[in-house]
Amino acid sequence: MIKKFAAILLSALTVVFALNPFAFSIKSKAQKATLNISVVTKNEKNDLLLTLTSNYKGVKHYTSLDDALNNAATNQTKGIMVLADNYPDSDTAVTESQATKINSLGVKLYIEYPSNNTSLGITGYTDTRVMDFDRAVVTDADKMGMAKNSILYVHGAKYKAKLKNSKTWLANATVAGYDTADFGLTDCTAYSMIETNASGNVLIASTKLSQFISARYAPYERWQKLWIGVISWLSGTRVANISWTPSVKAKYNKGQALSANAYKDAVNLNSQWYINNMLPADGKGVYQCYQSGSNFDPFGNQTLNQGVRADCTAETVGAMAMAGAVTGNQKYKDNAYKIMKWMINESDMANGDRANPNSSQYGLFSWYNGINSYYGDDNAKAIIGLILATEALGTDEFDKRILEAITANFRTAGQNGFRGSVLNADDLDKNGWENYFNGNVKNYASHFESLIWACYLWAYEKTDYEPFLIRTKTALTMMMASYVKTMQDPDILDLNYYEKWNWTNSLQADRAKLILPLAWLVRIEPTEEHIKWLDLIVTDMMATQDSSTGAIRDTVGEEWQGYGSCGPFTKNSEYGTHESPVIQNNGDPCTDALYTSNFAAMSLNEAYSAVKAAKNSKLASKYQKYVKSTSDYLVRIQQASADSKYNGVWFRGFDYKKWETYGSDGDAGWGIWVTESGWTQSFISYSLSLQSMGTNMWDYTSKSSIGKHFDSVKKTMLNYQFAIPDYQPDLSKELAIINDALGIKGDSSNSTTNTDVYDNGFNKADEESEEYTDDGYITIDDDDSADKKNYLWLWITAAAVSVVAIAGAVFACIKISQKSTANGETQENDDSDKADKSSETEKSE
Repeated sequence: MIKKFAAILLSALTVVFALNPFAFSIKSKAQKATLNISVVTKNEKNDLLLTLTSNYKGVKHYTSLDDALNNAATNQTKGIMVLADNYPDSDTAVTESQATKINSLGVKLYIEYPSNNTSLGITGYTDTRVMDFDRAVVTDADKMGMAKNSILYVHGAKYKAKLKNSKTWLANATVAGYDTADFGLTDCTAYSMIETNASGNVLIASTKLSQFISARYAPYERWQKLWIGVISWLSGTRVANISWTPSVKAKYNKGQALSANAYKDAVNLNSQWYINNMLPADGKGVYQCYQSGSNFDPFGNQTLNQGVRADCTAETVGAMAMAGAVTGNQKYKDNAYKIMKWMINESDMANGDRANPNSSQYGLFSWYNGINSYYGDDNAKAIIGLILATEALGTDEFDKRILEAITANFRTAGQNGFRGSVLNADDLDKNGWENYFNGNVKNYASHFESLIWACYLWAYEKTDYEPFLIRTKTALTMMMASYVKTMQDPDILDLNYYEKWNWTNSLQADRAKLILPLAWLVRIEPTEEHIKWLDLIVTDMMATQDSSTGAIRDTVGEEWQGYGSCGPFTKNSEYGTHESPVIQNNGDPCTDALYTSNFAAMSLNEAYSAVKAAKNSKLASKYQKYVKSTSDYLVRIQQASADSKYNGVWFRGFDYKKWETYGSDGDAGWGIWVTESGWTQSFISYSLSLQSMGTNMWDYTSKSSIGKHFDSVKKTMLNYQFAIPDYQPDLSKELAIINDALGIKGDSSNSTTNTDVYDNGFNKADEESEEYTDDGYITIDDDDSADKKNYLWLWITAAAVSVVAIAGAVFACIKISQKSTANGETQENDDSDKADKSSETEKSE
């Protein structure tokens, strides 16, 4: 009887533990494998040595190969690893006597960055070369434990060159692809990176692989498999796992709850990175970035690009000023003001011809200090940074210069509102700004046009200067018609090349930028058309958002979806030769914080605020969730490291499935690991700062008095008054295309209509369900939060019931046991009766 109740109790406990989330978990600690291998290195902190000793038993460390060999028989050594202590200055040599002993002992040898040694079959290695854009490619799937053509990064490695042979496990070559070399090892030169000698007892690595942690080789899981393959071969013991902590990694794990002040902490950490790495001591500008691609040294350090750009400088000014406002750190504000004053009052980027009222370059910001090219998108990013800085610092000292910059870009754009991708000083001087102002250029490239349109709309709200609005509406109407036609009509034969949407690095990047001017157009004219335009782009961009992480997956256009000027590589020999996306094929799980998610975070916050102001509760609720999920993702993937060069940064690319920095690193200059001080860091920091304060840029800067300077600016820069109808083209065709696609009925005049046209019932109840916490985080009292509360009570109830059930079962067992002892002779019959009654009771229950 006791055995039966014990079995019932055990079954009950099993069910309770399986179903109850508060139950105890029983973990068995795996035993460490014993390898019986020796590691030869004079560096006690070598990554591989530390990893091996922390993961396995039986790992001996020697500082000389002779000592390892002399103790091999005593230790029953199966294999010896000779690491490249003198890398990259000199290769790793083995003497003839050592080679003889290795062969006689019958031990296996792993050696890296070697000298040729005929006795050990290490032959054919010639000169030393640099990886440049090369990546490692798996050639032996069985030995490596990975699919053939899988890609690994060996940043900046110097290697002993030997053309690939038949015993190669891993090769290095310049190949295109994301996770795999999509075109194999064709159209490239492949060298051996890991191979065995002819006898099969020596494994040769052409470079130093043992610095895989400090040199940040990637991706983590594939380096795990690489070392499992090497160690299993060397020791004769098949090991199952190996682990370590990366030297640079995401601050939060996937799905990990954010701290209460996560947004503010991210801004603060990023600002510290600026101060530690990106600000020259003299305050003259901001360094651009740590570069990626071919810009790693042999130890995995990235090259610091010390070029000073107007956009990066002004964007950093904005980010640091906003950080000072959010954190209360006056040092951030002081640095922001110092740099802004230098840029506007002293730098060549804002002075010289750019400060000469008689020059057509007047008011513009040059691309670099000393390079007089004028990209509208870069000027716009500089302007946005300066606008935010002036508000955060509480100064109007530079307002007139900012307004001149907006007007300078406007007067070098055409009647349709398009400015073109870039203008240069010689052409401006030769043609005069009026030539551009009266031109009819079309440029359906959101990457280059959208942000400056946002600046015009912001300026219109401050100045009431109608042309800012009218030309921008014209451009946005034409752009939206092009987008609709290009995206929704696979039959591209009837759409001229110059009328097609022209994405740059990705479709997502161009959508992310277009959201900002569309949002601010809704602020000015919250019509049905404008709100639906905005929602179309937001919806299309968010269609690829990963539901579990909030990551906005990057995508490129399909064959009919416009033209990508910087699309994926079509063959191996292209890799590293031009700008490119972070992905190779749609579906690659990567986000882009240089071109997409950085702008998306801020743009979505402006879109949410715009539809909220337009009293559209349905879209406001949807967009609010988009803002939070996107921003939470960015906070989680901010990098943490003991190395200040990478602590607090956002790299360009991040693989949300691997949960590490990873992607196609072939972009010439701005690859996966780039840390752009402007575009990436600044826009993410803006967004998090604004959200921490419970606001958005439009409202945050609403009290700007910049408009008071416009009469003076207009007189200097727009020296004749043009008639608005003269440059307002007939847009009926474009509007018909858009309205037909979006199901908009009625008048398509694109004029301001009553704000109630697209009202979906925003009311007081909706308004009260949404609030900002003290830290500025958006909270939504919706069904999800109610469900979470209900689930919590269910789990608590389940836990209580489980405890009562266990206690009752234990009590019953004790009582039965006592009764059994007292009635020993009749125990068997009583047990039978009770069992029958118990069975009847169970059936009844």
